[in-house]
Amino acid sequence: MSEYTIEGVVAYSFPFGESDIVLTVFTPDRGKVKVLVRGGRKGKFAQAQLFTKADFLLFEGKTFAILKEIKIKENFPLIKEKLKLMVYASFLAELLLNLLQPEEKDRESYNVFVYALETFNKGGDPELTLLFTELKLISLAGLSPQLNYCVICDKKIKSPVYFSALKGGVLCSNCREESKDVINIQREVISSLIYLNSLPKLELNWKFSLPLNLKQQLRNVLNRFEEVFLGKRLQSLPLMEKYFLSKERRDKNETNKAFHCPS
Repeated sequence: MSEYTIEGVVAYSFPFGESDIVLTVFTPDRGKVKVLVRGGRKGKFAQAQLFTKADFLLFEGKTFAILKEIKIKENFPLIKEKLKLMVYASFLAELLLNLLQPEEKDRESYNVFVYALETFNKGGDPELTLLFTELKLISLAGLSPQLNYCVICDKKIKSPVYFSALKGGVLCSNCREESKDVINIQREVISSLIYLNSLPKLELNWKFSLPLNLKQQLRNVLNRFEEVFLGKRLQSLPLMEKYFLSKERRDKNETNKAFHCPS
């Protein structure tokens, strides 16, 4: 059997047989790679944990690549310590694995995903990191919603603003009756989506903040959009929603923050 080394991040795992496990490793050059770990996470393979970035030395097998050696590059300890971060990372991994075709190479999506893990691990705003990363992954997959002009009449959007996941973007007040799933959203939600999607990356010291109600509306818009274009609800969605803006983050002062995009 030939052997090769790849860099990647463990995005998913499941038991296989009596004692083995299979990892889904997301790589920049080979897309999704299924890796068989014989004997499971024991001995030298104990560090082959979820959301671990590593170099994997693999044998080419018939069904799966077979793990021979692993060299850890980053294990993102804060994600492993905080359940909410594990939930968010799992949601992003499921979204990414559904957006990519088998063996589809996508270095940009890989870099976005790794950057999300790095930001989670450094203590960045977890909800903004989640929203930002979703937008980037959707955009890289060519599925961005239309946000500047009405998807039906192509007119510049003014308040009030309506959104339809089925139509793929925003609707003006004259066209809102054209889709059965229309929801009314604040103008700031669209501004936030456009701004977040324009950023090359998040910065831990940036001066961008969103009040609670806008984060909730952003979450609602992305949930609807992703379900329509993936053709299903992600399995990790209910648990992610449980932790998104959970009780510990519902600071009364947050609802009074002004919407602010740095100039």
